Amino acid sequence: MNAELVLDGVTYDQLPLDKAHPVLTGWHWGSEDQLGTLNYLTPSRVHAAAAECVRTGVRCSLNWDMTHPSTPGFGRQALRHEILNKSPRAVADDVIHFNTQHSTQWDGFRHFGIQSLARFYNNRTLDQAVDPASSDLGIGRWSEEGGGVAGRGVVLDVWGLAVARLQAGGEGASDADVLRRYHAPDFSDAYTPTNMPYDPFTSHPITFENLQDAVRLSGLLHIPKASILLVRSGYHARYAASTIDEIAGKAAEKPSPAYAGLAQCGKVARWLFDSKFAAVAGDAPAFERWPPRSPAKTYPQDDRLEIDPLPEGRFLHEIVLAGWGTPIGEMFYLEKLVHHARSLRTTQCFLAGAPLNHPAGVASPPNLVAMF
Repeated sequence: MNAELVLDGVTYDQLPLDKAHPVLTGWHWGSEDQLGTLNYLTPSRVHAAAAECVRTGVRCSLNWDMTHPSTPGFGRQALRHEILNKSPRAVADDVIHFNTQHSTQWDGFRHFGIQSLARFYNNRTLDQAVDPASSDLGIGRWSEEGGGVAGRGVVLDVWGLAVARLQAGGEGASDADVLRRYHAPDFSDAYTPTNMPYDPFTSHPITFENLQDAVRLSGLLHIPKASILLVRSGYHARYAASTIDEIAGKAAEKPSPAYAGLAQCGKVARWLFDSKFAAVAGDAPAFERWPPRSPAKTYPQDDRLEIDPLPEGRFLHEIVLAGWGTPIGEMFYLEKLVHHARSLRTTQCFLAGAPLNHPAGVASPPNLVAMF
């Protein structure tokens, strides 16, 4: 299907276009498609984004230091690095062993399927997704066929704006007062144990309303179609304030570590699809709130979220990654980007990079650079 037709003519409420497909799936790019919503990144849209966003040549890498987190979550292996001394020649090689999802990562289409159906993007089976001899849905196809990932980045600093609102007087503070605080020379959103809007190391839900507040405060009248969404939840600010033992304890939490992220609800999913993002990413380890629900109803938003669930209780990964073919980025290092964007009073940048070109790859460091 033509990218412009999907951008302009397909809405969340129309999904799936083929009613034989599972609920909310967007498998409308063709049965052999390997790019999903990366198809939005047409040459003309990428060119326009570069022309509008690159003004100074300042660059920020979105890859975190690969030695972090010091203890990976979700049972993943820590990175191992070996330097090979080629003496007597003055030469060295190195070997790196790492789980592609232990640090900053793109989730590829082989990573997460619709759990109840065991189906991945474009109706692929689990056997197809784990076949090491096949390149079908391999993340290397993004490089081979898509030429990498390049386009307009739009950053929503949910964490920084929430801290600024708290420092400006709380929920009653005006937008003007929040922005005055956010742009003040002495503003800091470093995490401290007290007087914080929430703890990013808990299953705090970032709701549709939170996202819309960030859009409004950012001065965005609209988000251009085919943008790459970047959401800052405060994970790296919280990590920087934690000891090695605290990080290890967080990784060991059962049944799984808890992190703030986007709420699993219909309003958020509808906004993500109808905004026509080419890809979505955040600084948190799961992008979406994890664990997905709070049995104890810890947060005031929980009652409201329960009346707007995703179909069949699905995760955003099932809807966004497996359903729409929209890449999900996690643990993107947004601290330098946000600091520079704040100094320029902008929320937009140009992003370019390519994942590891492995034909059967499941995930990859993004290797993305933000340019201003």
